[in-house]
Amino acid sequence: MNVGDITGTGETGAGSQAPPVPVGTASAGLVGTDPARPRPGTERPGLAGALRVLRTTTVSVTAEPGLLDPANPFLLDTLGRPRRVVVPDSPTPYTDLVARYLDAQRVRGLLTEHIRLPAQTTADGAASLGAAERLAAAAAAAGLGRRDAFLVCGDSAESRAGLAAAALLRRHTLAVQVVAELPDLIGAVRGARRLGLRPQAAITDRRQVTIVIDQDRLALPGAGTLTAAPAAVERAELVSLPVEFAPGLVDGAATLDRWTSADARVLAVVDDYSASVVSRVRQTLDRIVAAGGASAREVMPVTSSRTTKRREGVEAILRRADRLGFGSRDLIVAVGGGTVLDLVGTAALLYRGGSPYLRIPTTLVGMIDAGIGLKVAIDAGGRKNLLGGYHPPLACLCDPGFLDTLPGIEMRCGLAEAVKIAMVADEELFSHIEREHAAAVRRPRGPEAARIMRGAIRVMQDQLAANPYEQELRRLPDFGHEFGHLLETASGFRLRHGEAVSVGMALSAGLAVETGRLARPRFDRFIRLLTEIGLPVFDPLCEPGRLSRWLNEDVSANKGGRPHLVVPTGIGAGGFIDLAAEITGPMLNRTRDLLSGYRR
Repeated sequence: MNVGDITGTGETGAGSQAPPVPVGTASAGLVGTDPARPRPGTERPGLAGALRVLRTTTVSVTAEPGLLDPANPFLLDTLGRPRRVVVPDSPTPYTDLVARYLDAQRVRGLLTEHIRLPAQTTADGAASLGAAERLAAAAAAAGLGRRDAFLVCGDSAESRAGLAAAALLRRHTLAVQVVAELPDLIGAVRGARRLGLRPQAAITDRRQVTIVIDQDRLALPGAGTLTAAPAAVERAELVSLPVEFAPGLVDGAATLDRWTSADARVLAVVDDYSASVVSRVRQTLDRIVAAGGASAREVMPVTSSRTTKRREGVEAILRRADRLGFGSRDLIVAVGGGTVLDLVGTAALLYRGGSPYLRIPTTLVGMIDAGIGLKVAIDAGGRKNLLGGYHPPLACLCDPGFLDTLPGIEMRCGLAEAVKIAMVADEELFSHIEREHAAAVRRPRGPEAARIMRGAIRVMQDQLAANPYEQELRRLPDFGHEFGHLLETASGFRLRHGEAVSVGMALSAGLAVETGRLARPRFDRFIRLLTEIGLPVFDPLCEPGRLSRWLNEDVSANKGGRPHLVVPTGIGAGGFIDLAAEITGPMLNRTRDLLSGYRR
């Protein structure tokens, strides 16, 4: 990750000087993307594009008299007037007072419910990543949505686990920390910079830190009253994520030494799907160390499976990095598909508060989707990508040579992600895929695959730059993923990610026809492309009752109480179905019947 005034706008993707960035705005906004990114058919070697955005962190500390007076709306307003509030249990009796305040708000009809959840600590009384995971999973199971909040009392291992759970749940859930004792206030302010978690984990990039002091109950060591600045303090950084084409990386013709230094150690976490790839990564790193480009190397093979992208996998990487004595100058390298990129990105996010890392995707999905965004996530509580954050790598290096090591189904799954963004955002790219998908599958290193890859990266970066931290819940890149993630999990991962997304896109497109948003000839053209590629458009799991429940519960909870279902409105154009009530049972029945007639 390049911060400050350094961006990746040159051919190498790093080291160019950017103009100063104004600081003090309340939200992350678009700085820009590489204006020279080529459209399909006008490629140039090297840089595919650089996503550049502002990242801001807001910290506020406020003292409020009468904080727990049921008639005082301050605390509820600070929580954002949520429907649900999770209160992690803590040793302080103050938690009971807060619960009574929330009960009063529920009786007044201002709150649907508050949920007290146990927060476990380690044997020696410390907060842990496991405790944060359990809290977050329990909160999600209780129906906590994107517009809901955590209310944490005091400063203890339990409260720190609650704050960590909020920071990681769906990459950011609002948390308000209430303190009524001076030691708790001091601890809360220290925790605003760094939340330490066992093992070897820390969270240092909380997007919003809100501390509220109960002025009536805080005992001060001297006379006088406590004053706190009502205004928020903000910190802003310019974040750049260059995406580069690096042909020959897998063969040793290109090298990684530009990203290492003589005194740096390198830990490469490599998907072990191919013994040849693991061996070549070792050989490449050995050459770098022998040439003085790094001080030491370690290769950690991992097996990508349905259970890989979980907390236990993250903790294994954290422990390995700790045994190696990794510091801020050392480098973690992720080599693999989307699962491995997410796993390693989450470990890099958490290792001692954030470590530099590189992404080297080995699948088409990784090159055009998982590898080029800011977010990282792992699965938890039976839910896809429930825990994570935003931690861009130094760069994403794409070598099409890796695609030759994959079976054809993986190329087809990658094309599903290209079709996804083309269908709702770029008609020209859609037409390219129609003409060239067969050649791309036959020749992954060929010009057809390169054109599709570059075009998909360009369109995805444009979408990500406009909404990098997903503060806007209506996101075109979610097309097919609302149903797709749920289908993937419900199938027991029988459906690959790209296959599940394809079925999800077909369902959403069918509902677009049913609601009058998409003309039938365009729907037919879309479905024809998916089936020609060899992707499914239907699965027996697509039962209307299940789909309706998913829309009203899982999808809506993830998007602030409404589904905001992405649907195509034409070829290269997208819109949203914002209300679940607009999708009726007969519509779901007809969509199921229509899609069940198609075969790959």
